[in-house]
Amino acid sequence: MRRLAALALNVSLLLAPGTALFAQDAPKVDAPKPAEPPKVAEPAKVEAPKPADTPKVDAPKPPEVPKLPEPPPSITPEVQAKLDAARKAVAELIVAAQDAGLVKTTIDPPPILDILITGRATDLDAMKTKTDADPLVAVSPEVFGAWFTGFGRADGITAEKNIRVIEPSKGLTEYYKQRSDFLTKAIADARAAKAKPVAAAPAPTPTPDPAAEAKKKADDEVKSKAIVAAQAKMDAENKAKLDAEAKAKSDAAAKAKMEAEAKAKAAAEAKKKADDEAAVAKKKADDEAAAKKAAEAPKAEAPKAEAPKAEAPKAEEAPKAEAPKR
Repeated sequence: MRRLAALALNVSLLLAPGTALFAQDAPKVDAPKPAEPPKVAEPAKVEAPKPADTPKVDAPKPPEVPKLPEPPPSITPEVQAKLDAARKAVAELIVAAQDAGLVKTTIDPPPILDILITGRATDLDAMKTKTDADPLVAVSPEVFGAWFTGFGRADGITAEKNIRVIEPSKGLTEYYKQRSDFLTKAIADARAAKAKPVAAAPAPTPTPDPAAEAKKKADDEVKSKAIVAAQAKMDAENKAKLDAEAKAKSDAAAKAKMEAEAKAKAAAEAKKKADDEAAVAKKKADDEAAAKKAAEAPKAEAPKAEAPKAEAPKAEEAPKAEAPKR
């Protein structure tokens, strides 16, 4: 067995060079190329969307702290003393005016500015002038403000419906003029007195002179009478003004009524005239229609009157002749 294997090996070694030579002379045949696998299209590259640019947001500014108003100056002891004295004097003035019957008001406490300017408060009388035709009541600014802040009371009066400030041309201008007159003078006097140097200690009070006292008393009475007379004159002028306004309003109402009556009368006369003309026109139309109808109707033949038959006159019978006797 070993010999057979060795022999086969030798033969194969001998044949190997010829086989190699024969293989070189033979034409070369290219081995078929393996088919290329079909190309698979690569998926299109999709770019990831870029993040949108976020707007720049400024950092919030810290809120501005509002500046607090400066506290008002403190009331000095001198001002406080004057204020207390003035308030006391005002209260005494109100009581005196009430006791004198000069205060007829709808607000509580009474309007001090009205009393200071005119010496009285009479807005209650103004409330009585309200009517359904004229529901507005004109009052001073102080009374107006009191009503619209809940300090006014009167039956049948509502602030929003009835209360208004008096018009400038109907008394408000004069009201503030009087306020300016007395306050301007009083303030000027107060400043002049304050500007004067401090007087020295007063001299001992001399013994009063009866004659001087009597004269002073007489002068005071004259001044008081003059003030009363001036106030009476002012009251009379105000009353005359109010009466004139009331008369003008009454005349206007009477004129309006007269014009309305005249207009109604003219309308009634115009209606009567139109009715009469319509009646005449209707009668005329009726007459014309009747005449036309009568003209269009067939004419009826008048019956013929038969003439009476005339009888022929009978012939007179001739007298029979008697035959002659034989």
